Amino acid sequence: MKPWQILGVSSILTAFIVACNGVTLEQSNELSVDQVSNLENRPQFIEGEVIVRFKTNSLAPANLAVAGANLTAQRSISGGEVLYNFSSGITTQNANSMELMLQRLQARADVEYAQPNYLYYPMAVPNDPSYTSQWHYNTMKLPQAWDLTTGSGSPIVAVIDTGKTNHPDLIGRWVGGYDFITSRTTANDRNGRDSDATDPGDAAFCFPYNYPNSWH
Repeated sequence: MKPWQILGVSSILTAFIVACNGVTLEQSNELSVDQVSNLENRPQFIEGEVIVRFKTNSLAPANLAVAGANLTAQRSISGGEVLYNFSSGITTQNANSMELMLQRLQARADVEYAQPNYLYYPMAVPNDPSYTSQWHYNTMKLPQAWDLTTGSGSPIVAVIDTGKTNHPDLIGRWVGGYDFITSRTTANDRNGRDSDATDPGDAAFCFPYNYPNSWH
């Protein structure tokens, strides 16, 4: 999960301040167009390499000539596949030639499958089970930004919302807060404005009915 530090404040909407330990909008805006473009356009596989899995009891040839490419076996890899190097005009920009070579390999009776030697990159995506329900991260291109930096704990962000929440991500990250509710009728703590941001609001007065706070 992305760590957030929050400073709580209750108001007619409750105001609270968040010190963010993840990438903030301001930090993501510091990424240049070139940086984001570089992330999106990184090579997807290693030039001049393919991985071939041969069928059970089939011997991997030391050399193969396929679609104008001469393939030389380099080594076996973890799943029993064989890594081949080749020298030809087949590149990531020459996708049709690569596809033809893979199709020819795949058509061999002794081949189970063939694929480029794909590159995999670590991604700094939160493991929060609710992450996929958030719509704004991709819109702001934050997943690409998180691959470059997750920021620092120094920025402090002010947030206006309904009360302070005891979420596990926020434990030990509250900077402070304030309750701006003046009405003792709608303020559940019945003491008006104070420096305690945990006022739950008047929703509790509606028990057993689950009505929202009138001031959110």
